[in-house]
Amino acid sequence: MSEREVNKALHVVIDDLGDEKLELEEEEKKGAGDVIVIVGAGVVGACIAYFLSKKGYKPIIVERTGIACAASGKAGGFLARDWNDGALGSLSRLGFELHSQLADEFDNPWEYRRVNTISVQHNASKNKRVECKAAPWLTGATSKHTVLGTTETTAQVTPSKFTLKLVEEALRNGGKLQKGIVTKLLFGDKEGSKIVCGVVLDDGTEVVGDKVIVAAGPWSNQLASWGIPDAPEIHNNKAFSIIMKPVTSTIDNTAIFIHHISPDIGMESPEIYPRPDGTVYVVGGGDNTPLPDNPMDIHLSNDHAEKLFKFATTMCSELKQCKPHAKQACYLPFSPDALPLIGAVSKYPNLILATGHSCWGILHGPSTGLLVSEIINGDKPSVNPAPFSPDRFF
Repeated sequence: MSEREVNKALHVVIDDLGDEKLELEEEEKKGAGDVIVIVGAGVVGACIAYFLSKKGYKPIIVERTGIACAASGKAGGFLARDWNDGALGSLSRLGFELHSQLADEFDNPWEYRRVNTISVQHNASKNKRVECKAAPWLTGATSKHTVLGTTETTAQVTPSKFTLKLVEEALRNGGKLQKGIVTKLLFGDKEGSKIVCGVVLDDGTEVVGDKVIVAAGPWSNQLASWGIPDAPEIHNNKAFSIIMKPVTSTIDNTAIFIHHISPDIGMESPEIYPRPDGTVYVVGGGDNTPLPDNPMDIHLSNDHAEKLFKFATTMCSELKQCKPHAKQACYLPFSPDALPLIGAVSKYPNLILATGHSCWGILHGPSTGLLVSEIINGDKPSVNPAPFSPDRFF
């Protein structure tokens, strides 16, 4: 699929889209007759839908705006195998491995590649620039570089293309995409328990299911208004980014993390991710603008875009020949303890959460998708789900 087709799909009205090393093989389809409703068509919802469809389920993805219309379409797509060793280590390592396997399985339409990763300092008060031998195209460093990762441990994808492809595969396997805005959950009572049995959309449509998975990123915070009054608050962090494409370039596959940025640029720790298509993704800064209800109402001001452009051209003189062809912003979801919420909510049977992945949503999308599919299908989980159980907040 071409970039133009991908971009069109990101904004198309959903009605137009159509109703140890792991082996990605079909497993026993234990409960494939169950109807699974997934709220959200971002990377996490897409991965859940894909892995469920591999097990024979026909998930219904409910999305109000479009596939990868928020952070999953505007993120940098940086992947790190071992940066989260600790509570998130197993999820990160599994996600890193799955990204590689999926790229091989589908002939890599989302431009997966391994990258080298370094950090440098930039101090505007220093006139002397330091040559960066690891990335000679980086002309604005004021310190020697530090290696953060190699092609063995870091990689990248184009998130929008990845998310779109997995949704397409889920639909090809029998899944459905339903346009609509969730206004509340459907409940049934059984022996005193509030059993979740579907969602209600803004036009009154009831989408009934045996399980409901909420994978709505920062909009998962609407659970309280949907009928879960004691749901944990999902915080959000707004991030700004621009995409540039120089006419000619010597820029290679090195991701750059920068520290000690001058106050006049107005951001902390910006990052630069060159992409295989010749574009350069630059992210940095943010503000406290409240999360809007509609992802299409998220914008980056010209002032912030200009600051990012100034920074980018300071760090790489080759970028002075071009202007940003994308100016964007997105919100990243955070749980109260900074660990994602993945799994069933015991207090509300048939409700499953998959949200709060912070800046690692693209990395953890496949591992979350596989884990949720295993939980639903009754399979042995590939990683220990206990640290991510939503029950810690209920």
